[in-house]
Amino acid sequence: MSAPKTRPKKKPPESDSPFYRLAREELPPRLFESIAPLASRSSQERRPVREGLEKFLQGRADREAASNEGAASDASRRIYEGMAEACEAYFRQTIPPRSSERQEQFPPEIALILSALLKNFLAGHLDQSVRELVERPGARGRVFMEQEDISAAVRYLQAVEKRLIPDRTPVQRVAEWYKVNRATAQKWRREETRDLIGGFWPEAAPSTRAELITEGAKRSGERHGRAGRGQKAIAIRRAKQV
Repeated sequence: MSAPKTRPKKKPPESDSPFYRLAREELPPRLFESIAPLASRSSQERRPVREGLEKFLQGRADREAASNEGAASDASRRIYEGMAEACEAYFRQTIPPRSSERQEQFPPEIALILSALLKNFLAGHLDQSVRELVERPGARGRVFMEQEDISAAVRYLQAVEKRLIPDRTPVQRVAEWYKVNRATAQKWRREETRDLIGGFWPEAAPSTRAELITEGAKRSGERHGRAGRGQKAIAIRRAKQV
């Protein structure tokens, strides 16, 4: 009697989407396979590229009309915020769109400024508008990757609050993953006013979403610790400065 034939395991659909490739690189194979069918659809809220472009153009106009350094600095911030938002929106378009959606062109105005800025960086120069932001008085904001990591932690806490993830000690768990104290984890939660759950893989099954959120927080916590942003690393740096 011949052995029963087994069906070959169905492979997830291939895609040229950078978003798809990132998910494939970041997630464990089993979890990736569970969301692969969704990778060909928009799983996060999209914002038009033109919104970033409009902010960028308004910032340029405001900077030209600025009558003092404070107004010029505020205008520079709008310029770079607009550039960042346009770049992120353009990237999110790389998630293969539904047939009814049309991809926007990357703004040539922003491409030109980015090219000039990068060439200046390579030549060892920092644009004056960048200096105004970097050298401004007051506390510094978080760098991009740090903010992304913290958002992953808050997303986990919000998921527990919404009963998407069962966890009786979520703050303690986040503190352990990120190597910070409970007060810091609680502060991150208080500071975040956005809903980080609603637009996060809404088409996936609840169990898959829960696993994606948990896996994302764990990985971000590891990166946060490696970058020297944990409580112990901060204490060591402060001791050396005394």
